[in-house]
Amino acid sequence: MRRHGKNVFCILFGLSLLISGIPKVCADNTFITLTFADWVPMGYQDDTGACRGLLSEIARAVFEDELGLRLNCHERPWKRAQLEVALGQSDFMLTVPTASRKAYARVSQSVFYTLPLYIYTYAGHEKLEDIHNIRSAKDIKALNLIPVTNLGNGWHKDNVDVHGINTHYVGKEINILLFLATKRADIMIDAVTPTNYLIRKNKLTRKIVLTKSRFSQVNFHLLLSKKSKFAQWMPEIDAAFQRASAKGRIKAIVDQYERLDP
Repeated sequence: MRRHGKNVFCILFGLSLLISGIPKVCADNTFITLTFADWVPMGYQDDTGACRGLLSEIARAVFEDELGLRLNCHERPWKRAQLEVALGQSDFMLTVPTASRKAYARVSQSVFYTLPLYIYTYAGHEKLEDIHNIRSAKDIKALNLIPVTNLGNGWHKDNVDVHGINTHYVGKEINILLFLATKRADIMIDAVTPTNYLIRKNKLTRKIVLTKSRFSQVNFHLLLSKKSKFAQWMPEIDAAFQRASAKGRIKAIVDQYERLDP
């Protein structure tokens, strides 16, 4: 733990509770609760109930290492996870700050994680060099490439299909990878962290290529419930994240999860 950071936070937190009249003190067993949907390897609970995954580790680096709190986790269906934050039953989540979420949560200034969307293709594709240089859906259409993605992928429909590109739609994420690995489609556009995890897990590293084409990205912020006892402490949380970043802790976590090599 970072004793100095913890003491400062506890003093400030204790003062805020004293002013608000809440009979609670800051102690070593003070918990802050993260809620998420099961999304391996981004965020999940293991068999013991412990927080696991990239987002959980970033949260632990901020709240445990920098602020001296203890991180608790609630794994819930996604709609319920958001409801728990809205009601103050969970303190925060790490996600995209939509207008509806801003109504019940405070949003960090810091981007806690940027989820990059890359283009993948199968090994030995004859247009590999051209695929490396794709920057837009128009490039995909010009190269006459056929993508594959999962059923219900609204982002793909809005950003790719809308340009007149014919896409194959399949069920589970693993089916997308197998579809591409067997050369039944030319490319897929997906989030690099969970995709690389599935490629490694299913031993497809020699069959699927992560290209240099970073097609887009999604920024995850910390969304803190306005009903949380920590609701007034977003500035300190932002500062703690910046300290963890400056020490290289956040980059080390991200690099560990984004690697593609076995």
